Amino acid sequence: MVPVITGRTPAEVKARHDKALTIFPRLPASPAEWRTAAFLYGSLEEVRESLTRWQAAGIDRFMLQVLDMTDLEMIGLIGRELTT
Repeated sequence: MVPVITGRTPAEVKARHDKALTIFPRLPASPAEWRTAAFLYGSLEEVRESLTRWQAAGIDRFMLQVLDMTDLEMIGLIGRELTT
């Protein structure tokens, strides 16, 4: 399972990250730390690009972990924008 924080704008992504840190304070504190941990973080396009790179490396199935299960908007974004 790969944790994911995404959104349409940088402010939306940051707000989701801040909320996730209140739920799980031991999460990486910066976008760079998220990426170093091989977590998905950033705009929908950035997350899509990461998934495409992983797929090119031979990973063909991903289980994305939404950390804030009350964030129905992000769950919808992932379902509409990141699935094929």
